[in-house]
Amino acid sequence: MRKYIKEKNVISILMIFFIVLTSCSASDEYDLFDSNRIYNGFSNADYDLSIEECEKQGFVIIEGLEITENGLVLDSFIQKSSNEKNSYIRIAHFNDDSSEIAFYSDLVFDDDGYSYFHDDQKDMKKIPYKYLKILEGSWGMPLQEYKMIVICDRESLTFDEVNMSMVSSNTEVINKIGRFDIIIFKYKY
Repeated sequence: MRKYIKEKNVISILMIFFIVLTSCSASDEYDLFDSNRIYNGFSNADYDLSIEECEKQGFVIIEGLEITENGLVLDSFIQKSSNEKNSYIRIAHFNDDSSEIAFYSDLVFDDDGYSYFHDDQKDMKKIPYKYLKILEGSWGMPLQEYKMIVICDRESLTFDEVNMSMVSSNTEVINKIGRFDIIIFKYKY
C-alpha cells in the first residue's frame, strides 16, 4: 500500500511539474528586454558554434549576403508577425571564406512592433519599427534583380529609396526616406 502511495505521489509531482512547464505563456519566451527596454538577448550567445550547430539550433544562416540554411524559419517569423503573434529569430552571419561566426543579429516582433539588434551594437535600447516589408528591384552593375527584407516606419518605403539612402550623402534625402533597417539583402525564399 505504501509503495502505491509513493508511486502516486511521484506521478502527481511529475504531472504538476509538466503542467507548470507547459503553461508558460508565449510572452515568457520573448521576455528579452529588461525593465528599461534594453535588449539582453545576446547574454548567453555561444560564438563557438559551427554552421551546422547553428542550423540545428534553428538559427537562420547567412553566408556573405545570402540565406543558405533555415530560410523557412524566417518565413515562419514573417507569417507569425504578420498575424500579430510575438516571434523571435536569431540570424548567424558567416563570411563567405570562413566557418567562424562573424556576428549574430536578432529580429523580434512583439506588441510594440519590430526590433532588430546586432551583437556588437552599443545601444541595445528598444526602438521598434511599424512594418516589415519585402522590397523588390534592380541594383548593381550589371543590373540584377534583388529582394530585400527591411523593417521601417513608412508603409510606402520602396526598394529604390532604400538604395538611394545607402549611396546618398545628402541628409535631406536620407531624412525624407526615414529610418529603416535592412534585415536580409538577398532574400530568395
